Amino acid sequence: FIVETHDTIVDGTWVKEDFSLQIQRRFLETKVAGEYQGRSTTIMLRRGVGSVWVVPGNHTSPPPYSDTDRPVLSMGIEGVLSASLDRFKTPTASVTLTKPPFHPTDRTVIWDGPYHGTLNSVVMVTNDITIPSGDIVTIPQGTTLLLSKSVVIVVKGTLIIEGTEEAPVLIMPNRLTEPYSGFQVHGEMQGSWIIATGSGFVKPRLKNTGKHRKEHPFISSVGELFLQNTHLMELHGPGFGLGKQGSSVFEKVFVSGVQQGGECVFCTLSLKEVYIGSIPNETPYFVDGDNDGFYFRGGEVGVKGLVVVDAKDDCIDSASSKESPGGLLRIEDSILDGCHHEGIALSGSHIPSPRVVTIVNTNISHAQQAVEVGYTPSTHTATVAHCHFTKNIVAIRYGDNYNLAVLGTLRVTDTTMLHNMFDVVNLVKHSSTPSPRSLNISRSVLRDENTFCGRAQWVGSDNVFT
Repeated sequence: FIVETHDTIVDGTWVKEDFSLQIQRRFLETKVAGEYQGRSTTIMLRRGVGSVWVVPGNHTSPPPYSDTDRPVLSMGIEGVLSASLDRFKTPTASVTLTKPPFHPTDRTVIWDGPYHGTLNSVVMVTNDITIPSGDIVTIPQGTTLLLSKSVVIVVKGTLIIEGTEEAPVLIMPNRLTEPYSGFQVHGEMQGSWIIATGSGFVKPRLKNTGKHRKEHPFISSVGELFLQNTHLMELHGPGFGLGKQGSSVFEKVFVSGVQQGGECVFCTLSLKEVYIGSIPNETPYFVDGDNDGFYFRGGEVGVKGLVVVDAKDDCIDSASSKESPGGLLRIEDSILDGCHHEGIALSGSHIPSPRVVTIVNTNISHAQQAVEVGYTPSTHTATVAHCHFTKNIVAIRYGDNYNLAVLGTLRVTDTTMLHNMFDVVNLVKHSSTPSPRSLNISRSVLRDENTFCGRAQWVGSDNVFT
């Protein structure tokens, strides 16, 4: 189940506070003394969104189930959630639920060759499948796609997944404890209203689609990829690995409980209204595993309305390299919260290729550093405008903890920095000195106190100090 709350009191789509909900469910196979036994599952909502995978009884396999062991929701999940919301004093909040389609009485089809789907069927893939160039495969609404351990579907032609809100397409392992690999797209893949879980078998992904995680992404693509209203939850690996010269568009995509949201290596990517949370899980302990919300290396990337919550590394990591020099990155109207390291980390190899980064109307909170410009060439320029940084250790950092030259520029304007431990740190480890000409802050609100640099070195006279 994917749960979203929409608070009509607060201005904006995302609620401000985190809270947990109890989902009560019962099972037909656990009837005792004439009553069905209940079982509760806790779901944590971050910024109003969360997910939980409900497993009936002790099953390790997905549906179809017999009529005697199917899970049944107690009193209706809507009623349980409404009561929980009332308890948290948000009576005007509405709840949106997305439930996986289970079809326990439908027939099972084995996909081991050319496939033409039947509505509301269960399709099992037991071995790797390739869709040849020129072929078009359509998976219709209501289909449950079961993939066996390590299976990968290679798309050299076209794959179209046609889920709907009323009948989404469910993609999951044949056995819940045995992850499949995912999809490899050379050609074209289109998908809408997909609910997927359980990918991430340790298997090589497509070349030049990222290397920061060893598990296979749900989708590894160097082709054309379009996803909308797609939900990825509880994956053993990353959500996406997008590669050189590929083009991807994601709209209204939800990603939760993954090892990494994804990587984009010299690709063209558009993210609009995307939520990425709980990376890799909700525990407070740090693990050094490149658990970024999204990692952008080179390419041309546009981000609008992105929410990243609880990342064990950076909410957004950005770089360039000799294989993917330069590029454009624009981030706007976004919320980044609970980033263990940087909200947005900017760096690049010292290759004289222009890289332009623009960050507009974005809120970053609870990060070690909201925005950091690290090792970069002089052709790397970043602009931050109309942003709000609060409750971070450092709001603006010029320099990083690597012993490498930092030569890029950072301009901050019309930005508010409140309740941070330090609003600005300008210190380059490579030289052990600040770089006053590379950092400019104007028309912004920040504290008079700062560290590792003198105020006159990096601000104009039109700032407001608190």
